[in-house]
Amino acid sequence: MVTRFNINNSVIDSFNFLSVGNGEFSFTVDITGLQTFPDWYSCGFPLGTMSDWGWHRGENPGCNYRFNLGIIALQILKKNGKEVSINDIKDPVQILNLWTGEIDSRFDVEGMPVHLKTVCHSDYDMISVKVNSDLIGMKRLRIKINFPPGLPSTTGYVFDSPHKQSTKILADTNNYSIFARAQDNNNYYVLVWRNSAELKKVTQHIYYLEPHQIDSVYSFSCQFMKNLETGRIQNFGETETASKKSWEKFWNNVSADDFQGWSGPRAKELERRIILSKYFTKIKCNVPLSGLETGLTYDSWFGKFHIEMHWWLKCQKNSSQK
Repeated sequence: MVTRFNINNSVIDSFNFLSVGNGEFSFTVDITGLQTFPDWYSCGFPLGTMSDWGWHRGENPGCNYRFNLGIIALQILKKNGKEVSINDIKDPVQILNLWTGEIDSRFDVEGMPVHLKTVCHSDYDMISVKVNSDLIGMKRLRIKINFPPGLPSTTGYVFDSPHKQSTKILADTNNYSIFARAQDNNNYYVLVWRNSAELKKVTQHIYYLEPHQIDSVYSFSCQFMKNLETGRIQNFGETETASKKSWEKFWNNVSADDFQGWSGPRAKELERRIILSKYFTKIKCNVPLSGLETGLTYDSWFGKFHIEMHWWLKCQKNSSQK
């Protein structure tokens, strides 16, 4: 009943997004399975990394807002050495497995296949990703970690803002790195299980993970945390197993209605909405007081008008095309 409503997406659209999460933390991705094109998606649904504790609290109590904890992306180079754009992503096929809470993303870049699996840990604010592509061994694919400053906007961040913030490396070993983040009176930490990849600093707030291996598979994990002592090193396999167990327990204990035997024209659609609402409630709204009607997707203090306006513009565009 659950898996027959798995979400399948093969259209690159800024209004098409998928998320993984555990109810207290959510990670929203684009067509690549990570947050590779945040600027492009900001015109529709912004790509966010948000937690229930991730609130900016400044000196002015009226300026509190939920902010983005970081952007985790792919950086892929074309044959000519230039970085790919959204237009270079070809033949995408993306599936959200509702039963396991896993996003499977496949696409081509200049005829080279790229395959990602994205999961969220059930107990920690952590995402784990496995990347499979020959572009890894060719040194044309790496992971980009970006820490833009948090600002009161629909995205929760702005890349070109001069706001005061700091990113420091507290630890850096062969397998993991720990970042300390600060902006105004807000502090948090990011633990990256690098899996032997080299950590390369680009700017104070941008870093690359460059895999050493010459084969086609690389995996990593990122944990976001308010307190350093809650950090846990979990590889992709451990995170994937925890996610599957958590989702299986959830689906086996949640109530839902099966309309397979009902001949009404709205039966399938009603069943679909029930299943998807259960999924999104679990990944985004499992805290007593989230403070936002959008859960952990984006900062809706600025989002209601934003979304209504973009939906109107999209309808106008579709009408003109017809």
